[in-house]
Amino acid sequence: MKTFLLPLLTLPLALLAAAPVYWPAPAAVASTFSRPESTREVRQVPAFTRLSLATSAELVLVQGNVQKVELVGNPDDLRTIETTVKDGRLRIGQPDGNWKNWRGFSAPVKVYVTMPRVEALGVSGSGSIEAAQPLRAAALDLSVSGSGALRVAVATEQLKASVSGSGSLRLSGTSPAAAMHISGSGRIEAAGLQTASCTAHVSGSGNCRVGVAQTLEARISGSGSIYYTGAPRITTHISGSGRVRKG
Repeated sequence: MKTFLLPLLTLPLALLAAAPVYWPAPAAVASTFSRPESTREVRQVPAFTRLSLATSAELVLVQGNVQKVELVGNPDDLRTIETTVKDGRLRIGQPDGNWKNWRGFSAPVKVYVTMPRVEALGVSGSGSIEAAQPLRAAALDLSVSGSGALRVAVATEQLKASVSGSGSLRLSGTSPAAAMHISGSGRIEAAGLQTASCTAHVSGSGNCRVGVAQTLEARISGSGSIYYTGAPRITTHISGSGRVRKG
């Protein structure tokens, strides 16, 4: 019996081994997991002079004559983002408690904003605001809270800049008077900012770098550092292991 069963068992296996195997093409596999195409939405909002980004989007800011707010991204993601104006401040982000705040977006979201007049910019969370062209204002208030980033060029008479958390703020341009404050491990890079008088306060382990021509008041509480360029007259107040040095 064994002599006759062996060919019967091996024949189907041989046929199976010889049969061609078809794999789906890479494009077919990719299409199975493809995301919806990006869409553009222009949001109509009342006039505003202050801007707050409260979501993990990348915002590009331009100062221009015609106000405009445009969002680019996955339609499902854009539906979770509110653009509301209250007391002259535009807030871009999800409602408080929305699940997208911790889950994140399925694809990058970009926001393009044009403002005729800029008085204040703020980032809370992990988003970013960038303005390559100088923002012109009599006074400007800039703030970062969380791990976000703010990179702007300015042309203002009075500047206030603050970082709370691990975020970063990069400044260039001109401002005769400037006040900078860091709370936490964040950093302010303002060596490219030309200022005559500056007050810099670091509380925690953050780093502040400034360019000053005339007077610098430096206050440190903790292990942070303040670096300066120029030849200003310096007043220091240090509590902890922090340091103020040229560089």
